[in-house]
Amino acid sequence: MAVLKGTNEFYDYDLNDMLAYNIKTWLEYGLLEDGAYTNITFDSPVSGYTYLQKTFDPRYGGDGRVYEGLGASWVWESGITTKSTIDNPISISGIYIDSVFYPTSTTGTNAFNIDYANGRVIFDNTVTGTVQCEYTLRDIEIYLADSPQWKTITDRYFERYNTIGTSQPSGLADTLKEDRVWLPSVYVEVRDRTNEGLQLGGGEYNNCQLFYHIFSDRPFAANKLSDILNNQFQKRLKLFNTNTIPFPLNYNGTLSSGALTYPDLSDRNGNYFWTYAYIENSAGGPIDNIFGLYRAEVRQTFVISRYLSTY
Repeated sequence: MAVLKGTNEFYDYDLNDMLAYNIKTWLEYGLLEDGAYTNITFDSPVSGYTYLQKTFDPRYGGDGRVYEGLGASWVWESGITTKSTIDNPISISGIYIDSVFYPTSTTGTNAFNIDYANGRVIFDNTVTGTVQCEYTLRDIEIYLADSPQWKTITDRYFERYNTIGTSQPSGLADTLKEDRVWLPSVYVEVRDRTNEGLQLGGGEYNNCQLFYHIFSDRPFAANKLSDILNNQFQKRLKLFNTNTIPFPLNYNGTLSSGALTYPDLSDRNGNYFWTYAYIENSAGGPIDNIFGLYRAEVRQTFVISRYLSTY
C-alpha cells in the first residue's frame, strides 16, 4: 500500500496544473464564442497582414524557412457557434507563394506546416518570394503564470496592430514569437489551497484561489475582461484530465489529428472528464496602470470535488 495518498506518478499533472490548464482552455474557447478574434483575409481592411514576414528561428536553421503573421497565435478551433455577427474563424486550407496557391497537403520543395501556437508558417526548405496566408488571430491571449510571457510582460510588449512591417531580421524577428508579449493578455495563476471533507467514506473539497492578471494597451479591453471574468460567479465548470487528453497541438505548434476543443474534452459523457469545479466567489477589477499598460486583476475561489482512489 502506498504511503502517500492522492498521488500517482510524480511527473503526472496534479490539481494546480490541471486547474490552470483547464481554465486557460475554457477561456480561450469562450472568448472565441464571444467573437474576440480577427479574420485576416484578402478582402478585408486588414488585408495587408496576409503578407507574412520572414523571420529567423535557430531551431529550423537557415534563413527563409519561417514566415510569421500577426498576433501571438492563430485560431485552430472549428465548429464554434459565435455570439458575434462576424464570420466564423478561418480554417486554413493553404498558403500562397508569389500568388500561387499551395494547399496544406503540399509535398516536395514547398512543403510546409502551420504553426498555430506561434502564428506562422514553417517550410521544409528555404523559400524565396512573397508568402501570403488567410488566417484568424486571437484578439486576447491567455497565458499561464509560469510562461515566458509572464516574465517579460513589463519589459517588452506589442500593441494588437503594431506595424508588422517591422518584423524584419533587424527588427522583431530577432525575438522569437514565444518570447514576445502581445496585448491584451490574461495570465492565469493558481495560488493558495485549503481542503475540507466531502462525505463519509472519503473524498474532499479543494478550495483553490485563482488569480487573473490582465494587461492591455486599451482601457476597454482591461475593463471588459474583468467584467467577463466576474460574470462567471457561481458558474459550474466541467474539468478534463490533462493526464489523459490528446493535446490539440503538437510540439511544433501544428494541429494534431482529430484535435478536440474544450466542450469535447470536458464532456461529462466523454473519455476525458475529470470532475466539477464551482466558482464560489469572484472579486476584483481594474487597477492602476503602469508604463502605458492598463491593468486589472480578478480573484476567484474554485471549489473542486475530488474522489481519490487512493483513500
